[in-house]
Amino acid sequence: MMVRYYRCLVAAARIELPGAKPDAYTRTLRPLRQALPTIKAIDAGLYSQAQAAIAGYRATLSKDVLAKDDAIVRIEAAADKLEAAIAEAEAPRINKTRDYFWGWAASPAMHKGNYEQAADLMMKASSNLGTPNRPKGRDEDISSRVVRSAAQKRAYDSARYAIDKIEDKLVRAQAMLELAQEFGRWQVAERETAKTMAINALDLMEMTTPDPLSICIANNARFLLIYGAHPRVTLEDLAAGTVRLANRIPTRGADAKVGTPERTKFVTET
Repeated sequence: MMVRYYRCLVAAARIELPGAKPDAYTRTLRPLRQALPTIKAIDAGLYSQAQAAIAGYRATLSKDVLAKDDAIVRIEAAADKLEAAIAEAEAPRINKTRDYFWGWAASPAMHKGNYEQAADLMMKASSNLGTPNRPKGRDEDISSRVVRSAAQKRAYDSARYAIDKIEDKLVRAQAMLELAQEFGRWQVAERETAKTMAINALDLMEMTTPDPLSICIANNARFLLIYGAHPRVTLEDLAAGTVRLANRIPTRGADAKVGTPERTKFVTET
């Protein structure tokens, strides 16, 4: 079964070669390179094919992308991957590649339980991570990677520290709601704190115009209602805050029926 998997890895690399894309190479080369020692031990012929596929794929890479790949090899071979990733991020590089390695460095930091260090490392990257179509990329990654991981490990102080690093109000509010949910679930004695956090998150969301997905996330604050009233805020107040956000979803027109172009446009743009 494993031999079949390794053959698929080699075949995938060879299939991609004619139309190799610079941004896709890590998803192809990295797993194949990591599998090389095992492939060598079980099938000498396949090992030769794998080496040839890697060499052929690398020949398609630009100078900058090739340098990035060489750096990845150095990090993966290092005994201390955190220090190696930091060193690569600090080396003179184009901004997008430097951002990539700051993000990489955050992973071994989190693996060691250093969530605050992970947040600090990610803050060294540019706000869009060198990717124009992700203007909130750094904030989104801090939320989805650092805050979520810290909350799941119940490192709540570290999660709050990471949230404080998030600049975008909407992303910060979403992270606050997620932390409130984890905090309220496991820290029974601190549910009032969780409710306060959720209320503050809803207030933040009202300061911007959230997209429908964010509104759905905000609706998850309803779980707090089962915990009883907040000393300064009634259940109705908390529910009303969520409803106000939901009311911002525009109403679809009468012509936006299922299967029509108008319905597709409504779903896509809304």
